[in-house]
Amino acid sequence: MKTMTKKSDIDEAVHHSMSMPVLLFIHSRTCHQSAAAQTALRRLEKQLDIVVHRVVVQEAPEASAYAEEISGIKHESPQVFLYHNGRLAGNWDHGEIDSDTLFEIVMQLPST
Repeated sequence: MKTMTKKSDIDEAVHHSMSMPVLLFIHSRTCHQSAAAQTALRRLEKQLDIVVHRVVVQEAPEASAYAEEISGIKHESPQVFLYHNGRLAGNWDHGEIDSDTLFEIVMQLPST
């Protein structure tokens, strides 16, 4: 899991989605649901051999706000944005973040 702290980190991750799917995880250290989502995403990283990009809201509020801005979706921690081919392909929050579901969604994406 790669921690992102700046807007430019997010821009790089979105650009990287041109070559492979990118999961951007908005994480709160004070939320038990966020801790469970982080565990699920670590499992998903191993299943898919990808890196999940994480923004910790308490450490990087500007990056967290930027993730909301570029997605056009209100921030809800925990939250996962899926970027594919430079575009937002999906988003999930709270109990929707499940490694099995996200695995199936990522596997069904067309090749980049």
